[in-house]
Amino acid sequence: SDISPLPSAEDTRNSLDHDSRGDHDQRLRPLHLGGTLFIATPPGYAGSACEVRKSMLELISSTSEEDISLKRRPSPQTPVADFYMPGEVNDMLEAALEKDPTKLTASTYVMVEKRKVSSNKKGYCPTVHSTKVRSELKLREQKLASFLTDRVNAYPHQPEYPWPCGGTQSGALAVPTMDSEIGSCVTMGSEDITLRSPRDQTFLYSKVSGTVFAEPSLVFTPHGIHWFEDLFCLYHNALRRELMDLYYILGSLNKRKYFLGREDVSDLVQWCRVFYKFVREIFEAENTLIFPWIGADERLTFMSNSFRNKQQCEMIQQLEATLSAADQLDTVPPGELFGIMLNCLERFTRQIVLYLARALPEVGPVVQRKFDRMAVGAMQKSFVLWLRKRRESHTMMILLLRWTGPNTQALKADLQHCYLHRRNGLMNSSWARSFARAKEALDRVHFGLLKSYYQRWRVFEEERLNRGVEQLRISSLSSEDNH
Repeated sequence: SDISPLPSAEDTRNSLDHDSRGDHDQRLRPLHLGGTLFIATPPGYAGSACEVRKSMLELISSTSEEDISLKRRPSPQTPVADFYMPGEVNDMLEAALEKDPTKLTASTYVMVEKRKVSSNKKGYCPTVHSTKVRSELKLREQKLASFLTDRVNAYPHQPEYPWPCGGTQSGALAVPTMDSEIGSCVTMGSEDITLRSPRDQTFLYSKVSGTVFAEPSLVFTPHGIHWFEDLFCLYHNALRRELMDLYYILGSLNKRKYFLGREDVSDLVQWCRVFYKFVREIFEAENTLIFPWIGADERLTFMSNSFRNKQQCEMIQQLEATLSAADQLDTVPPGELFGIMLNCLERFTRQIVLYLARALPEVGPVVQRKFDRMAVGAMQKSFVLWLRKRRESHTMMILLLRWTGPNTQALKADLQHCYLHRRNGLMNSSWARSFARAKEALDRVHFGLLKSYYQRWRVFEEERLNRGVEQLRISSLSSEDNH
């Protein structure tokens, strides 16, 4: 059936204010008015901007493509229908947040972007293509993910390798800028000349240097601040640490995607195989140990078994698609194959960042209500003992504790002792030696790949600069000969 025509702006505001005045339980509520998606704030609402953005994310997640692609019969005078889709937060909300980022008034509401789609021959407005919907949601999710993290303590332990942009990696993972975009200064005689080689002016190299790989904000959840979050921040931070490495690798490859070799892609596949096993083990631990201990609650999204299983299956499928693409390594050019893998990994990373950001706000209060500090500490050790029984337990344990820094050395020592301790002294010694060998192997085939990628990027940049200097010298000599 056709949906009634969209209300005017004045009618919309009146309906919104009327609905807001009738709500006294201080909850943000979604409103659907003639195809328009709103979030209304009740009178005297004093919530944070994080809560508003979280509500927008939940609204988008609960809206199906059929709801997003609303259609109605336009009047003869209106051949184009108005569509309202999830998009960027409008100027009204941004102005309110700039004025007072901690409080919102009752008149503040969030209105999604207005989109227009031409009608078809029958006079009906067609549904929005799913690819366009996904692209809108992709931008929306990337922006919201950075606001959902209420912990902004930067990771204190910096890696030894710099970023391909010439800077260093930070806890927030800001989007880098290449040296080629800034320009390099070369001294020739008494003048400092900004180097721009002829290769910089080519279409191919301009596409490479102009490519910026978007990275979300990956901030570790502090351990020991809130005891009911400690269990989750243990493996959430481990996943975030691996994601930091993944974004570094993808950013390095994306900067030189038109000049990749077979070794670049094969090393990425090797890294992804280890990461894939780790993600599977984490999801298996959630489904068989952690959430059965907490208990399911279908009223809460993240506590619902069906919701988690669906999200986990989709993420595993994206990783499996990435590894399946590697079978074409001998038949597809490395740059083209990297593009296929990058698409799969982008979908995976967007989903897992939101998955991690959404967990603690829902699960933390449940754990706080049901258990105490001792029970959570015991479950942490049970998780480590469960991990010890897995096939590649050493690798999983090393990855689990890798994120720990100077402030969490006591936690690392406690969990590592729990993992390595055996009642039989001979077995205890053998187990510790095998753990050390596994750590050396992982340093070589997994962690060490980041240094390899950095070395390749540095050689790539040095060759480019050397060619530019040589070309500049030749041009200078040619001009002198002409004179």
